[in-house]
Amino acid sequence: MTKRDLQNVAIKLFGLYLVFKSIETVPMVGVTIVSGFQGEPQGLWYLVVSLIPLLILISAAIYCIKRTSLVEKWLSSKEDRDGTKEDKGSILNKETLQEITFSGIGLFFIANALPRLIQVLVNIAIQIQWGKSPSSTLWSSVIGLIMQAIVGIYLFFSPKKLVELYKKVVSNLKQHDLK
Repeated sequence: MTKRDLQNVAIKLFGLYLVFKSIETVPMVGVTIVSGFQGEPQGLWYLVVSLIPLLILISAAIYCIKRTSLVEKWLSSKEDRDGTKEDKGSILNKETLQEITFSGIGLFFIANALPRLIQVLVNIAIQIQWGKSPSSTLWSSVIGLIMQAIVGIYLFFSPKKLVELYKKVVSNLKQHDLK
């Protein structure tokens, strides 16, 4: 299995994961329809906002599953796209697997954080509109979800830096063990 094959499988699996994550957002849409959407202008706004996480997740899932090669090209390095990087056959080295793993964990963090962040922000907006002060729990959720998204973005876009850091830490630990 080459790096490209593994990336394609990972992208398709991520698309399936997004489909399952989108199912989690359906109850929010249902609750909005049942309780909030009563023909009032803000009720329609609540419905549209509650549909956003579902639509984003479904769109990203379809794109990952149907357009895997485009996503893979977008994610690959410039050397991989140009064909100037040497393909070492079907053997994946340890660093490449670590990079793919860090990127996958980053996608997992992002996919978990963004829909929940949108839902929490909608809850805050609803509470403010009804004249209630949002609880400190909601604000701490926002901060935690933003931090989770930032960590996910860093993991996704900087896996090479993390692999290099990991190698340095491991080599330093090995040197200390030898002493």
